[in-house]
Amino acid sequence: MVKKLISLGLIGGVAAVSACFGEGPTPSAPSEATVLVTASPAQSCNSGTYIGPVAFGSDHVYVSFLPYQAQGGSCNGGGGGNIQAPQTVYGAPLAGGALEKIGSAGVTNDGHVQLVATGSGVAYAFNEMQSTNLSFEPGHQSLPSMMGTNIPLGMFAIGNDVYVGTLNMYMTNSGASVAAPNFPNYSGTMITAQSPGEIWHVGSGSAGSWSPQCGALDRCLVANGSAFTYLAADPGVDASLWSLLQVPLGGTTPTKIANAPHSSGLMPLGLDMDDHQVAWSTTESCAQPMGGSFSCHMTTCNVFIYDSTATMPAASTLLATQQFACVDAKLANGYVYFAIVEVSSENQVLIGRGIGRVHIADRSVETLDLGILAPGYGPHRVFPIGDQLYLVDPFVLARIPASALDGKHDFTP
Repeated sequence: MVKKLISLGLIGGVAAVSACFGEGPTPSAPSEATVLVTASPAQSCNSGTYIGPVAFGSDHVYVSFLPYQAQGGSCNGGGGGNIQAPQTVYGAPLAGGALEKIGSAGVTNDGHVQLVATGSGVAYAFNEMQSTNLSFEPGHQSLPSMMGTNIPLGMFAIGNDVYVGTLNMYMTNSGASVAAPNFPNYSGTMITAQSPGEIWHVGSGSAGSWSPQCGALDRCLVANGSAFTYLAADPGVDASLWSLLQVPLGGTTPTKIANAPHSSGLMPLGLDMDDHQVAWSTTESCAQPMGGSFSCHMTTCNVFIYDSTATMPAASTLLATQQFACVDAKLANGYVYFAIVEVSSENQVLIGRGIGRVHIADRSVETLDLGILAPGYGPHRVFPIGDQLYLVDPFVLARIPASALDGKHDFTP
């Protein structure tokens, strides 16, 4: 049964679960899941690695692992924070096989490596320690800094053309990507823009500017063949609010496709784009309070779509519920896919309970409970490719058939 996917968050990490969350039986491998990549969960509440940026090519998946320190529960002494560690880009065959080292990507600092698949290969950008410029591979290229240290926040590829979204004036504050095992509890640094950054067309020069406010989004920048979309502070309205902006590749005036209602308290934690649609999901924002104890409750799942080819393009709601929370949003085969999550009362980190999808045409919803109960585990990201779903738990990347969702209604909106 697919519910045996409880093992997703435990393969290779049983000792970590036992150390922080109590003893239990060692699970067996799921019968309908193919595990492709595993990270190294923190043992005995110390430092470990989780699956960071992920990119899918025609026959390989590419990943880099990011450092973290366990936090919460019996791991309260951990501190989290920004851990510096060497970065390596790896590839693994989608058909299954061992990780293969692609190349080195410097050392994690305030930012980390960004990846994009290019057909059967991968391109990646990173900031080298002691350098203000950005390094780009393949080709040992350097992207200049307009002002101060340059960090990459996103990448996309159009055919053989690769674009990198960079930021050179930024600040860090408590928080982390939704991909992190400690999310939304304090577990690293979150990048906040202080001035516009650049969109670089690698090998050709600047392709425009942007002022991202990524928050906890896993993917700060999404694109198709003619435009890119990103999360920004709401220009000219209120810097504490957000908006989704779409910008033609020519770099002309952005179009605001959505923005936060005042006092909504909701933030996008998923974003995707295809040839004519943008999809995103929102749930409660859980920022670390200044000088206060952390407490977060996520109970909302909103999924939206924006069709640029409509006669009068406007954002429309596909799903709005307070019966469960969701993160991520991926477009495929007429659906928007998402991960169903809750925040553990034990240590205030996500549990990836299951996955869901909403049909764009009729707004019907299908949901699957994966049986995962351990805080810090379970899928935070879903990548639908063909007839397969690639689920990314903080520590395990595994594949299941998309048909596992057919007719399932385990979580009722």
